[in-house]
Amino acid sequence: MPPFQPNSAGYMTISNNRETAIAIVGASSNVSKKTEIHTTRQVDGLMRMEQLDGVVLAPGERLELAPGGTHLMLLGLEYRPVAGDDIELCLHLVTEETLCTPAEVRKSASSSAGGHEHH
Repeated sequence: MPPFQPNSAGYMTISNNRETAIAIVGASSNVSKKTEIHTTRQVDGLMRMEQLDGVVLAPGERLELAPGGTHLMLLGLEYRPVAGDDIELCLHLVTEETLCTPAEVRKSASSSAGGHEHH
């Protein structure tokens, strides 16, 4: 992350191993004031970020949160995480259940790979 960058992105693969669909309606992290679910869409020939209200996964479905697609935006970082740090990412379900996982901070594979610098 560049110095003084107040936001970052979070990536993971989500698998629904349940027998019913799950609806993810929010997210949080122990390092940011706010965490949002975002996606990247092409609008008028340009790639644009937009916040999603949530995502639904059918039984057996997997969703990869990755650069250039759906991802988590960590907004208002409390401190500057560095490669190797462990943080916590949590998903909030419509059922009021919260699912959390540790996530290792890594350097970006490419500075252009997600285009998050405008957030």
